[in-house]
Amino acid sequence: MVADVPVGIFLSGGYDSSLVTALLQKERTQKLKTFTIGFEQESYNEAKHARKVAEHLGTEHYEYTCTYKEAMDIIPMLPEISDEPLADSSLIPTYLVSKMARKQVTVALSADGGDETFAGYTKYAKATDYLNKLQKLPSIAKTAAQIPALLWKMTSSNSLSIPDRADKLQLILRAKHPVEAFNIITQGMTQNEVSSLLMNHITFPLSAFDDFDKLKAPELLDNFLWLDYKTFLSDDILQKVDRATMAVSLEGREPLLDHNIIEWAAQLPSAFKLNNGTSKYLLRKITHQYIPKEIMEREKMGFQIPLHLWLKSEMKDLLLHHLSEESISKYQIFKQAEVNAILNAYLNNNNLDFYRLWKLFNLQMWLDRWTT
Repeated sequence: MVADVPVGIFLSGGYDSSLVTALLQKERTQKLKTFTIGFEQESYNEAKHARKVAEHLGTEHYEYTCTYKEAMDIIPMLPEISDEPLADSSLIPTYLVSKMARKQVTVALSADGGDETFAGYTKYAKATDYLNKLQKLPSIAKTAAQIPALLWKMTSSNSLSIPDRADKLQLILRAKHPVEAFNIITQGMTQNEVSSLLMNHITFPLSAFDDFDKLKAPELLDNFLWLDYKTFLSDDILQKVDRATMAVSLEGREPLLDHNIIEWAAQLPSAFKLNNGTSKYLLRKITHQYIPKEIMEREKMGFQIPLHLWLKSEMKDLLLHHLSEESISKYQIFKQAEVNAILNAYLNNNNLDFYRLWKLFNLQMWLDRWTT
């Protein structure tokens, strides 16, 4: 909060941003400025939850309901905003809330890091339960479990429009470390699937995903948090916030990433983070001291917008342009037939992992903007 310019806070109404706001407001008589973006479609609209928190804490709250057109107008700008391929769709609402905040303040606090530090994502509970069960299996049972996976693979579709679950299961069963298994569980595409999409063979570079030999985390959950802290948090979440805020000349700050918090939280037993299926257990307990539980307890929404609908309707021409044969063949990276299979599955309302298409679309947009 120490600054020579006005400071505000991004407030979604979730636990992380609400706790940061509560702790800072309780020390001040002057009202903090809080900012929330809402959307017309109710299932994507967090604004009403943020408003309740702001009213309870007594902040000077700013709320803006974004129209579909405003959000869609940003999509062609994504290569300019991000500078590199970044397929996190929440970059769009992050840019919008940054743009709104910049009219009032020069510095904005965001509450990123709470999920990775205190186990906020649902994937942690699911992966912990799954791998705990898997670890109890004897080696012979794991080997036997690969047989139905192989049979499943022989009879299933090879289309890259949907995840190859048999391939994933085999890779998880062969994993030598919990970090390796967690990486496979959470991958949007396995390395085998990526390879089948590419025209040329590549050797995947070593990264934090492979750097787990020296990791001696005593509890299974700690392995997952370590991996996300080393990869997803720095390469996606913080990248997104930095690019979105800098695009409008707003300085972003991250109080939950203070090294004292990170180092202290890393030493806590897992039960303080994930407790009988309850995520962010300790963080929730602290928050409820400042904000009533009935205001806070709701299903986690995430910061998303209905892209899967827009690219099939209002933005279909832009999608077809960047995934056309002319555009794909220009860079000699992807196999046209595989791209067409993913695109056609989406347009024909088939069972599709939409974010495979979104990743391809973003990379092609970026290539078209910066390499031609």
